[in-house]
Amino acid sequence: MSVSRATKLDALTLGELANIRTQNRILATENEELASYKNVKSKRQI
Repeated sequence: MSVSRATKLDALTLGELANIRTQNRILATENEELASYKNVKSKRQI
């Protein structure tokens, strides 16, 4: 495998890793918002 080919694969992998990390942050935020909503909703029912 040529050096340029390896570099392209490494860059793609790093780009994919960045996308996964971004998606994880979005999901974590959505989970926190949902948990907060459920907490408020359950307190209103009491």
